[in-house]
Amino acid sequence: MTDYTRAMIKKFGIERLPRFISKGIYGSYVGCLEGYKRDSQGKIVQHIRDYNLITDHGKQDILELFYAGIGGNFDHLYLGLANSSIVASSLLGNIIEVAGQGYSRSTLSRDTLSWPSRGIVGSDWVIQSSSMTFQATGTWTTANYAFLCSVSQGVSGRLWNFVALSAPVSLMAGEQFTYSYKITLR
Repeated sequence: MTDYTRAMIKKFGIERLPRFISKGIYGSYVGCLEGYKRDSQGKIVQHIRDYNLITDHGKQDILELFYAGIGGNFDHLYLGLANSSIVASSLLGNIIEVAGQGYSRSTLSRDTLSWPSRGIVGSDWVIQSSSMTFQATGTWTTANYAFLCSVSQGVSGRLWNFVALSAPVSLMAGEQFTYSYKITLR
């Protein structure tokens, strides 16, 4: 930690530091969703790059799976889109998911096909998904959040992490939202 960072912490307190600084100093998890909205002709019309947060259930499941060998009986992760607000204590039942023709949660398998990029970048461990695409066959309600969970549909699973999108994503018939999901452990 630099002298400048120590001085800023002392002066303002950790709660008042920007999130990327406080997470970098005291946290060990950073996630990012990067996506592109394409119109029906395939032209990129919107770019999104936002950082996600791990939920309370996500923290619990990581610790229990790795250290205690509890849980982990799932083959896939699922990315969904929501138009309701999500916070760290949210459950799947609290989410109002995007609705529209052709919408369903996107499947990420737990293998090297869905997560081809893994390794150390700098001094941090990183895993990044392959590019995945949501394809609208009709008009969808607006997405303000993306989330990663344990079930393909319904509310009976676990909500692991989420990201507030910096710009809303609305899709109409023929439009796509292509994304990749990255998680870094420091």
